[in-house]
Amino acid sequence: MINSFKKSLIYYIINFLFLFICLIQNTQKNHIALTISIVIYIIFIFYINENDGVTNQIILSISFSVIYTNLWRWTYLNIPMEIKYLIDVISIILTLKILFRFKKYSRCLKDKIVIISLLLIVFSPIISFFNKVDFIDYIMSLRIYIRFLPMYIILSISKNDYKKHDFYFLCGLNLILVIIQSRLGWRDDVSGVFGISNVQGFFLFLLIIYCIGLTRYLYNKINLMLFSIISLVIFIISGIGEIKVAFIIIPVISIIGIVLNQRNYIKLFKIGIPIVFMIIIGFNILVQISPNFKSFFSYDYIGQNIYNYTMRTNDERFYLGRIENIAYTNNYILTSQKDKITGLGIGYAMPDENWYYTADFVPRGRSIINLYETKLYQEYGLYFGYHFSSMNIIYLEGGIIGLITFYLIISIQFLRSFKILKKTNKINYKCLSNASISLLIALVLLMFYYPYLIDINANLLFIIVMALITNVYKLE
Repeated sequence: MINSFKKSLIYYIINFLFLFICLIQNTQKNHIALTISIVIYIIFIFYINENDGVTNQIILSISFSVIYTNLWRWTYLNIPMEIKYLIDVISIILTLKILFRFKKYSRCLKDKIVIISLLLIVFSPIISFFNKVDFIDYIMSLRIYIRFLPMYIILSISKNDYKKHDFYFLCGLNLILVIIQSRLGWRDDVSGVFGISNVQGFFLFLLIIYCIGLTRYLYNKINLMLFSIISLVIFIISGIGEIKVAFIIIPVISIIGIVLNQRNYIKLFKIGIPIVFMIIIGFNILVQISPNFKSFFSYDYIGQNIYNYTMRTNDERFYLGRIENIAYTNNYILTSQKDKITGLGIGYAMPDENWYYTADFVPRGRSIINLYETKLYQEYGLYFGYHFSSMNIIYLEGGIIGLITFYLIISIQFLRSFKILKKTNKINYKCLSNASISLLIALVLLMFYYPYLIDINANLLFIIVMALITNVYKLE
């Protein structure tokens, strides 16, 4: 029997070969051959079982980001970016497999997160219908909200044990890509396997690595030297990629980690010194790459600078900043009490999920197919900037009910993670729980500032952690 890591490597090879074949066929404009390749790939997905289907879906998403998005950014090749929609096709196939094996998965109907998702599917069409949302826009936008629900259901009851080798492989792949991306140029492209201009998604992965290192140090599984090396690498990458939030959130997470794990507070003092040292190194790299940030943190102006950076737009291309957009939504778009409570309906405001690529293709003579164009996106377009805040999108489409739903899912996940942390004696489960709690804290804060909702890989990371927590929660 093939072990999980060898099987993962086989799927990496299959997906890399598939993407390169599709690239060659698209470049040669051989659309018949391209269609045949896609059909064969879909048949292959039908052939493998659900757990392997999930593994393949994860690997396709990673492979797409590693190969296609980087080639799109750095070459003039006509990349078949529409291949990304196969990730959604796999979700449909997985849904069919779940329905055909309903007896096996019926216990998931008791899962609170699944119940909330099903309620969303049942009641969201009513609000969208009354707001005259185009049916295609509704379906395509709902797809984004529940894209990885089948993956969550399958992983939450799976007996597959995902080995540490899979995680180490991803860490190594990220490190190689970071070195290549930092050598090629633009700092926003230092995103590892998360694709170009996606440092916000990459930060979540770095945060998970940090939490695993911190947990293993707190429980004496690694020494202070190794933990310091892990921290140093993370802060150096954060400096190179200009991941500013790392210098704020990671120190906060360190304090929370000490408190939640009820470890000796001497540990906090011990890790405090190297963390401060690592932050200084990372910050100096950040200043070397972007000298403006030295004045940004000057004593006399730091308060005003942070206010301007978070509350207003820091990019001249966009009319309003992230927080300004939420205020604008509340005052000028959701004008009635009904709209504030229910929102405008799923499919009314969802931005273009390919916004970065569509902004980039024009000067290179390339094209990309988008599956929808919602009313609000047609009205305000890319340069209004409202797409950057995922909380703004949730508020626009779901109103206060949508926000409550989001925080309810976060709360359920937090309680599960906390209970596992307190009950288990297994270090791997403690690492998973701490990583989950840290991820939730980061998401609550950064959903106001980043487009995580339309970011496939950030969504993927969140769903995997959620599903693994649910799986362990049932075992414990």
